[in-house]
Formats: sequence, C-alpha cells, structure tokens
Amino acid sequence: MSTTPTQNPPPIPPDHPWAVPLSHLRHSLAAGRAGRQREAVAAALAAFKARVAAPELLMHLARRLLEVGEVRAMYACANDLSVQRGGHPAVEFHLANMLAAAGFPADALQMVRKVRNGGFDGPRVQWLAALCLEDLGRIDDAARELRAGLDTPERTPLLLALSQMPPTAVVEDAELRSRLEAAVAACPDNNPQLPMLLYALFTVLDRLDETAAAWQALERALPLRGKRLDYDAEQAQALSEYLGTRRAAAAEG
Repeated sequence: MSTTPTQNPPPIPPDHPWAVPLSHLRHSLAAGRAGRQREAVAAALAAFKARVAAPELLMHLARRLLEVGEVRAMYACANDLSVQRGGHPAVEFHLANMLAAAGFPADALQMVRKVRNGGFDGPRVQWLAALCLEDLGRIDDAARELRAGLDTPERTPLLLALSQMPPTAVVEDAELRSRLEAAVAACPDNNPQLPMLLYALFTVLDRLDETAAAWQALERALPLRGKRLDYDAEQAQALSEYLGTRRAAAAEG
C-alpha cells in the first residue's frame, strides 16, 4: 500500500495549462527508462518549476519527484494551497501515501483527515492512518485503526500490520492468532497473500512461545513465497563475481 509507480499522464492539447509541466514530466519518465538518471531528475524539477495549481497535476508531479529523490519539491506539491483546500479525496489519499513514504507521518495523517472529510474511507485509509500513528508513537491508536477493518474482505494488510506492531491491549496476540489462523484457512495455496499471512502467523506464534506451531507456519510459507520470487542463481553469481572485480584501490596515508 505504498505509492504506486508513476504512470504516463493523460494526453492533453498543446494549449492546455498543464502542457508544459506534463511535457517535462514525460521527458523525465523517458529519460529514467533509458537509464539517464541526471536528465530524469532535471526534467522532473523543470516540471515542478512549471507547475500550476491543479491537485491532479500536482499528484503526478509529486509521485515522480519522490521517485527521483526530490523530497522537498514533492512536499511542496502536497502542501500546495489548491490541495490543502480539500475536495479531492482520491488525490489527497495518494499524496498522503507519498508523505508517509517520505517520512512525514504528521503531515500524512493530516492529509488522511482531509480524505475522510471528503467521504473517502475504508481499509486502505485505515492502514495508512495506522502507519502514520505508529510512526508517531501512538501505538494504541494505530491498533484501533487496524482493528476497525478486521471484519472486511481487505483485512490482510491490516492483519500483517498488527503482527508487526508491539502487542497492545487493543488487539491481544491470542485474538490476533485466531484471526490469522482463520484468514490462512480461508486462503487457497495459489493466493499471493497466503505466504505473507503465514509469516505474520509465525511472528505471533513465536511471541506466544508456540514454537512448534510457529515453525510449521514458516515451513509452509517459505516454498510458497519462493515460487513467487524471480530469482536467477546464475545471474546472482555473475553479479557477485563482477562486483568482486570492482574493488577500489586501497587508500594511502
């Protein structure tokens, strides 16, 4: 539930107010795909300088700026007055994700409030709010956010987040174990969420000192996860050998 990769923005006529910043944005994307990173960064910053006060455009720019590491410019897009006025909950949700990913949990949480004021809520918003609250040290409040969505079909990310948090009285480990076991039982072997649920169950069982059951969950999870990893042993070995030839000369003095 982190930010999604930048997609090509929609086509617009040349005389559109967004034309100039979007042309720079497309240039940045093309340069990045070609491996020209400095050019990609410069084009992203040019798009930022040519920006106009339009929340959807600022969302596209902010995502690209975050991808190329220009966090200050991304932050400026998210805090533009046109965004802060509210009224664009889907845009605000994506910007809140970016703020959280960049290490601004307080700003992200404030944006989540705007999202909810716009009538946009549900497990994805609860997960993001909990992430921000946890980063701010408000563990019980984070657990309450997650618990509120545990009876929805989209509960898997919430269960995973709870398993990674310190235990709280809001959702005790015994209850969390029961919910995870039920989720695992309802999940077919070909479901990509199953390995992650089993990892979470392993964590909780281990905390409960249920060692044998914890290892069973882990042993079931590992091969399922391995089937979904695109790992080439020969390629990894070749890379390791190449890197071994690139050692810098020892410093003198």
